[in-house]
Amino acid sequence: MDFSEGIPIDCRTLVVIPSLFNELNEIRELIENLEVRFLANRGAHIHFALLTDFKDARTEVLPGEEDLLRTARNGIEELNSKYNNDQEDIFFFSTGPEI
Repeated sequence: MDFSEGIPIDCRTLVVIPSLFNELNEIRELIENLEVRFLANRGAHIHFALLTDFKDARTEVLPGEEDLLRTARNGIEELNSKYNNDQEDIFFFSTGPEI
């Protein structure tokens, strides 16, 4: 495979970064790392995603988790706004199997 001219559409690639988080600073760091990976690997058909979950807990939802999810989604939206090529999203966020 020769991708010296870029990745063709039939070889579209999704770079997925699995992660666990419980704090805002962890989310901010993940978003920043996702941006760095994008800047080092720009291409028309390369996309980047955070596949996340929370650390184990005794209950399904802990206080503050909705704020963490909102922060992560906002960070992904900001990256898409900053680098959007007006055709499709580059960055994605998922907390489970919907990717």
